[in-house]
Formats: sequence, C-alpha cells, structure tokens
Amino acid sequence: MSSTPAANPLRFGIAVLSLCLAAVAQALAQPSTPPEKARRLEALLPDGSTVLVRRYADFNADGVRDAVVVAHRRDRADDPRTLVIAFGHPAGGYTLSLRSDTAIPEVATGGAAARDGFDELQVLRNTFTISRYGGSSVQHSERWQFRFQDGDWFLIGERLSTGGNRVRCPTLSPRTEARADETCVGYTVDSNFVTGRQQITHLFDGEATRNAVVRRALPKKALVRLAEFSPQPWAPFP
Repeated sequence: MSSTPAANPLRFGIAVLSLCLAAVAQALAQPSTPPEKARRLEALLPDGSTVLVRRYADFNADGVRDAVVVAHRRDRADDPRTLVIAFGHPAGGYTLSLRSDTAIPEVATGGAAARDGFDELQVLRNTFTISRYGGSSVQHSERWQFRFQDGDWFLIGERLSTGGNRVRCPTLSPRTEARADETCVGYTVDSNFVTGRQQITHLFDGEATRNAVVRRALPKKALVRLAEFSPQPWAPFP
C-alpha cells in the first residue's frame, strides 16, 4: 500500500521543507534589482558593484548637481562595466535617469597600446564624454559626447583620432594628399550630429608640420539614444 501525507506526516513535512529551502536558495541566487530612487548614489549601482569613476554636473538644468558613474563588480575590475546616470534632488538623494551595460568600452579593445580600452569619463558643461584608447602600430582614440534633451539621453558628438607609423590617411581632396617631402602621421574626424557637420583634419610631417582640413555635411539621421549606444570595433576612416 502506498503511503499518503496523512499516513506519513514526517515524510510530507520534510518534502515541504525541502521545497521551501529550494525556493529561498533560488531567490538568493538572483541579483536584486537596484532601486529607482535612493539617498546615496551607491545604492543605485548594480548589486555587488562599486564606483570606478564618478563625475558631477547639472545635466537637466534644474540647478541641482547630478551624477554620472562608471561602476564595476567588486570581485573583478574588468567587464562588464555599467554606466549609471542619476539626477539629484534639492533636498538630497538621487533618482535614476539611465543605466547601461553596453555604453562603456570593453577592456580588450585597448589592444597592445593600452591595458584597458576604457580611457576616461569627463564632463563638459551639461554634457559628458566617454573615451576609448587602443591599437598597436596604429593607435586610435574615440570620444563620444552625450547630452540630456527632450526627456532622453542622446549621442550628439564624436571625435575619432588615428595616428602611428603605419597609419593610412584617407584622401578626401587635393589638400589631403601628402606632398613629396611629407608623410601623413595621423588624422582626426570631428562629427557634430546636432548641426550635421563634420571636420576631418590631416597631420603631415616633413620639413615642417602641416594640417589640412576638410569640412562637409553629414547625412541627416535621427540622433542615437544613449540607451541603444554601444561602442563599435575600431575601423579606419573610409
């Protein structure tokens, strides 16, 4: 005859206790979701994370200091890293504006030129920039600029710089062609996605250094939202 819960209460109790313990263990294994508001900035970071870099500015023009943070896990300093932006309150505390696990360059993108592809986080008035540096015989750096406008965060500018003894500079006009006694040693591409303008500057080295500048219009496109932004692998400028 098979046993029933009524006939074997001890076995039934052990089974119920095992299920409860399994449920508790599963809940503890899942990382908790950070709150949307907190008195302390650190409380808005992902569970188990600490601050790698933090900067302050008034991003939403309300007269109160806001914060932008790059965080990493306490048990490892490399990927993944999280970008956290929080708006300050007049009475203290913060409200989460944005959290991104894709906006910060990965460590490995630094290549031989840098141990870490993530270079720095800077504030420029009411905007902030994320920078990457890397390469080997050809070094490259990228800087992306973001601003809060129309209730969201957008990529508004980009600077791409390339240099080194094996750099190949794009020929965009007769001004950007190297003369007989010159070598192109680098170039910089500045793009303003708000105005739709781009400036490409070539640096030539010879008997004297020379800069050649080309300005042009960019195709009209919608601004990229920071929530959807992810640094793409470096590639030479076309």
